[in-house]
Amino acid sequence: MKQKGTNFKRGVKLGVRGKYIEAIAELSQAVEQDPNFVAGHVSLGVVFHRLENDDDALASYDRALGVDSKHAEAHYFRANIFYPKKIFHRVSQATQSQLDYNLL
Repeated sequence: MKQKGTNFKRGVKLGVRGKYIEAIAELSQAVEQDPNFVAGHVSLGVVFHRLENDDDALASYDRALGVDSKHAEAHYFRANIFYPKKIFHRVSQATQSQLDYNLL
């Protein structure tokens, strides 16, 4: 699993530098090596969102929540996708999930 950590670190660094395509490749390898790697799925979602690929971002957050339904960042980032689109019932659902799990 050491490789997973290496891919994850490289992916995050690339994402911070704005090299989103390269970041996706590294982060995708990390979650392929460990499908239960919540931080990898969330980070992949962030990169997809920065590329305005919200469908893949939401899918990544959903995978993270499938592993850990109480993961605060995944709920938060999901809400951040819905809010600007004025899909307030989805924002409300994400926020309610955070409240239900005492994440706020």
